[in-house]
Formats: sequence, structure tokens, C-alpha cells
Amino acid sequence: MAGVATRERCPRASETARASVRSSREAAGERSRWILLSAGGLLVLFAACAGSDDGPADPILDGGAPDGSALPDAGDADVGAEAGPDVDADAIRCSGELCLVDLPNAAVYGLSRWVFSGVVVDPVIGAWAIANGVDGDEAATAQVLHFEGGGWKVVHSARLALSAEARSVQLSSLASDGQGHLIAVGTARSGPSGVILRGDGKSFTVTAFDEDLRAVWASGSATFVAGGGGRIFRSEADGGWADESAAGGDFLTIWGTAEDLHVAGSKFDEDFWMDFGHVGRRVIDDAGAPAWSFQSFAPPDAPYPGLGAIGAGVTAGEHRFFSTREALAAWTVEDGEPRWTYEEQKLPVPLRAFWARSPSEIWAVGEVGRLYRFDGTAWEDAFLVFNGAPLTARLTAVGGTSAGELFVVGDGVALRRAAP
Repeated sequence: MAGVATRERCPRASETARASVRSSREAAGERSRWILLSAGGLLVLFAACAGSDDGPADPILDGGAPDGSALPDAGDADVGAEAGPDVDADAIRCSGELCLVDLPNAAVYGLSRWVFSGVVVDPVIGAWAIANGVDGDEAATAQVLHFEGGGWKVVHSARLALSAEARSVQLSSLASDGQGHLIAVGTARSGPSGVILRGDGKSFTVTAFDEDLRAVWASGSATFVAGGGGRIFRSEADGGWADESAAGGDFLTIWGTAEDLHVAGSKFDEDFWMDFGHVGRRVIDDAGAPAWSFQSFAPPDAPYPGLGAIGAGVTAGEHRFFSTREALAAWTVEDGEPRWTYEEQKLPVPLRAFWARSPSEIWAVGEVGRLYRFDGTAWEDAFLVFNGAPLTARLTAVGGTSAGELFVVGDGVALRRAAP
């Protein structure tokens, strides 16, 4: 498939290259600066050393030029001819098992670049993603993309139809029920505050919701949405929503199972006059009724005040992790009680999303192009390197299949690992 290499075709970066990446990430005063060009269908990175008069001021790998304009499409025949015939496509497009995936021209959809906010793989209808523009793309609307033919293709431009007006929307979270149905939540760019998108891969609808929605979780039996003001809603068989809201807090993420579901975000503490990480757990009691319990991470649970909003979490077997702006943390439920014990994990950047294939294969993505894998014992940095340069784009979402296929998306970039 175009733009995707198999495991055998994507050689791992040499230990020398990995050592170089580690050194470059540790050396605060010697930053390399990178230019991303599109050459004959290949993505090519050229370097200009810090202090040189050439090259942009900041590292980029986001499909945009340093001045904010769009780079030429990868398919433009007259771009990058000077690269020559000896360019190794796999070395440029792949880092280990992860390969760059082709993206459509963002400008066609009114976007400066693709800013992905979610990716899922449904066993019935395949891999899907949602993307928005940057803050300056005020007139643009969110796009729904499907992975096909080795690249991401736009399938639907999400808009909220109110009377004769179609309002642009911004989508923040995407989920699949595992049975061929997608659901995403977000906000309209000009009221009402919330929107819900539903689709089956062929048709999509966007409806208004009276609450600020930021996160969604779905299974074959129920869907949960959550957002600002501690609002939590569960779908009902008649198409309505049951209110299971908490007292206060702002929720950013949902994860878990129907029997052991979690929401998380932040809650303002009036005693400390700051926000703390806030997490809730929903379990089913012996009588079959749902029960929520909540906890904020304030001293002495946190090693320092202001642990910050919890933006992502994952549960896989006995392993439970969440991430804040400051750190990755592990937590446990003690003796079956909803009690979380904070254990800081030493990772250098905030993580944006998790996906678990099994308790011994948990993936996490985050700032500065970081991709980590937890093998059941420890976290390992994947060190994504393309053509000798470290990936620097923010990674925002990760998803995959039980067979091992993996999709990673972020700010202007998309990656894929073929199933082993």
C-alpha cells in the first residue's frame, strides 16, 4: 500500500542514530533545526545547525512551512527533483516499525494543517480519525477521516445544522462501540456549547447538546459522555441521556470498561486556591446499581501542590496509569475500595493518550513526538527518527487492533505500524 512499509521493509534506526537522538534531547544548548520538504512523494528532512544563517527558527514535522503556509503535496511531480534517484524511501518514511502515513492537502478543507484529536479502530468498519485546524482556522470545521489505500482520506466534514445555518464544529474525542458505530463529541464554534457526532462509516449526523462535552467512551451496551462542570451522561435505549453528573470538577477523559469505568480531569480546591487532578470511578454494586466515587490528588497524595488536570488514563489487567501536565502516574484500587495511590513515573514529557493491546503492551503518546511502550514491567521510549532527525510534532492519539496494527496521529503527522 502506498506510503506504508511492512515490518521487513522498515529497518530500525541504528544504535548510533538512537544515541544521537538521546544526546540531542539531553543537550539543552545545542538544538538542531529541521526543515521538512516533500520530495517526489517522499518526506525528506534537512538539518541546519543552530547558529547557522539558514533554516527555520524551530524544528517542525507538521506538514507546514515555517511561515505557516502549506507545504506542497507529496504527489507534486515537480517538487524535490533535486533529491535524486538514490533516496531510500523506507529510511525516510519509517522509524523502526512505525511509518509515516500520507495525509490529504489540509488547505483544501480550509485548514492550515491537520491537528488530530482522536483515532480508533473498529473491528467492523476499520480505522477512523477526527481532526481540527489550528486556532487560527476559525471558519474551518472538523473533519472525519478513514484509513484506506495506505493513507487517511476525508469522508465527512462535520457541521451542525441549525435552521438554515450550518455551523462549524470542533471535535475533541472519538470512540467506537466495536460494532461499526462511531461517536465523537466537541463544541460548536458559536453556541450551543456541545455537539455529538454519530456515524456508521457511510453516513454521519451532528446534533446539539446543551452541555460542554470533552470526552466520550462507548461499548456495545452503553455510551458515556463527560465534560465541564462535572457533567457525566449515559446513553439510554430510547436515545436519551441519563444524568450521572458529579459535584463539580471538569472532565477531560473517560476510559475503562462498563463494569469499571473512570472519568478524570481537574477540580478547583478552595483551600489551596488551585486545580488538582480529579478522578472518578464507576462500579456496579451487588444490587446491580451504578455507584460513582471521586478523589482529588492534593497533598500529601501528590509530591507537590497543583498536580494538574488528568488528561488521559488507561486500565489493562492489574496496570493502571494516568497522565497529567506534570507527570505520568500509576494508581491502584486498594482492597476493592475506590482509593487511588499516587506513584510518579519518571517520563520526561506529558502524555496525551493511551491504548492497550494487552497488559504487556500499553502504548502512550505525548509531546515532542514521544511514543512509549509499557511491556508489563517498564516504559520504553520508541525514539522516533526519520531520515536521521527526531520527530518533534505533538502526538495526540493512538489506537490499534488485537492483531497488533497500530495508528498514531498528532499535530500534522500520522504514523502506522503494520500488524506483525
